[in-house]
Amino acid sequence: MSTITNKIPVLLVDDRPENLISLEVLLEDMGLYLCKAQSGQDALRLCLNEEFALVLMDVQMPEMDGYETAELMRANPRTRQVPIIFVTAGMDDLNAQFKGYESGAVDFLVKPIEPMFLRSKVKIFTELYLQKIELENYGRLLEARVEERTASLKQAYDQLRQSQKMEAIGTLAGGIAHDFNNILTVISGFGNLTLLDLPPDSPLRVNVQHILRASERGEVLSRSMLSFSRKQNMMLTGLDLNNIVHNVEEMLRRTIGEEIDLTTRCSDQELMILADCGQIEQVLLNLATNARDAMPRGGSLLIETCAHVADANFAGMYDVSPSDRFACLRITDSGCGMDAAVKDKIFEPFFTTKPKERGTGLGMSVVYGIIRQHNSYIQVDSEPGKGTSFSIYMPLQLNTVVRPAVERVDEDRVRRGKGETILVAEDDPAVRQMVETMLTTFGYNIILATDGQEAVDRFRENSDRIRLVLMDVIMPRKTGKDAYDEIRQTGSDVKILFISGYTEDFIKERTDIDGRADLIMKPVNPSRLLVKVREMIDSSNQSASEVSGQIAYAWEITGESDCDPQIFNRQEGTKGRTNLDRFNAMNSLTDISAS
Repeated sequence: MSTITNKIPVLLVDDRPENLISLEVLLEDMGLYLCKAQSGQDALRLCLNEEFALVLMDVQMPEMDGYETAELMRANPRTRQVPIIFVTAGMDDLNAQFKGYESGAVDFLVKPIEPMFLRSKVKIFTELYLQKIELENYGRLLEARVEERTASLKQAYDQLRQSQKMEAIGTLAGGIAHDFNNILTVISGFGNLTLLDLPPDSPLRVNVQHILRASERGEVLSRSMLSFSRKQNMMLTGLDLNNIVHNVEEMLRRTIGEEIDLTTRCSDQELMILADCGQIEQVLLNLATNARDAMPRGGSLLIETCAHVADANFAGMYDVSPSDRFACLRITDSGCGMDAAVKDKIFEPFFTTKPKERGTGLGMSVVYGIIRQHNSYIQVDSEPGKGTSFSIYMPLQLNTVVRPAVERVDEDRVRRGKGETILVAEDDPAVRQMVETMLTTFGYNIILATDGQEAVDRFRENSDRIRLVLMDVIMPRKTGKDAYDEIRQTGSDVKILFISGYTEDFIKERTDIDGRADLIMKPVNPSRLLVKVREMIDSSNQSASEVSGQIAYAWEITGESDCDPQIFNRQEGTKGRTNLDRFNAMNSLTDISAS
């Protein structure tokens, strides 16, 4: 189409002006854009500059006739496809017409020509031109859709690769966390036992307490390793964001060093959020560390909190409702900043601009994973040489009660055992030794097993006196789930407590825990484990073996002397069952063990 008139362009070529006028009059009512040339040279120049649906050209022209012009047009890729119809007079012999076809013409008309005949020829080629334009438009549309589809497929492929990468990292992190949690369990367990043995005024208590606090931070780190792969359930509690910042401020000062000036500006308003305190602290630590590395010669770091109300732009960006309220945590440094290319990749696993010896590329991935797990949002504002600002938006919670950041176990609930027997199955020697020492110290009798098969064997040998089975989930020879199933097949209703350093979703995929079993995750606080053990034993139904022990205790407190002496040994199990009926008749002694 003509770019000037939006009509179909047709080129008329003849050296005689009166012939051009005749053709123009004949075709003027067909809605065409008629362009005229009086020589072959002019025709070539016009065809190179414009696109034509058809060329109507005389053969007999001076300097360059129609044949030569047609041959040159066919030789040029730009004009090769333009149809040419020769319109001439006095050349009705076949040789002239054949020469015209050989030079590239699509038709050869000899004057005088019937006007309707010429018009019908022109109409055919202009319609073909329109179809060509339509096909080209469809072609461009198809190319655009192919490009769009290709881009979509590439995005899907990139997302798949990212998902596979995150899954691989999550699997790796799960394995690392399992071993790391075993180590932390041993450190925390023996640390707490050591603390119990130290006198209140011992100077070593401070050192042990530092060790225990370090193990708690290690627990937070272990959970954070899993956060960006979304494999870790969080411990969400109602928290004031301002308190989190205040609690971690001193640790951040030690982390970033004295050459960086740290300033905190917390909102006067209480900013209640539902969060995992340890993970939000990890976010602050990672961002502060990242800021420190961006300021090798020192600088300033500002941490501030405020309330934020979503406007239309924010709502559209994050698919939230306008007027939704958020607690904003903003970390701003005066470092080197980053360009757009780095910003686009900053949260990708293993992406780092730091030297190999200083960066792993996982710190910001952990941050992103934690923020997304909290159903929150993070924005990055940065320019080269102008520093960087991270803004985190967390939903504000209304009517939420502030809970302590770290759950403390009431020491009054940590009661000593009463000589009950516990089967402990754990393949890690250090963890096994720690659990045995702790439970023995608190008055329990322990039977040990190093794998799942041995756990089943030991249970069958001692089923009449085992009150609780404490076992790892993943063990050699037989998994905890398989051992659990075999123990149930014996008809026993004993309570089972699984303990594991793997992620909770990993365990739930492999262990169908019913009401007679429970799960506690490593690294476990020793007090919490002792409370859990006591609760499970106290909640279990009394078996005949426990009843026999209660009978002996009943005769002891009532002064009876005709009891078999063996009954005083609670670990003897079925001995003393002959006195069961006698005990049942004692209505006043129904639950001595709980008194």
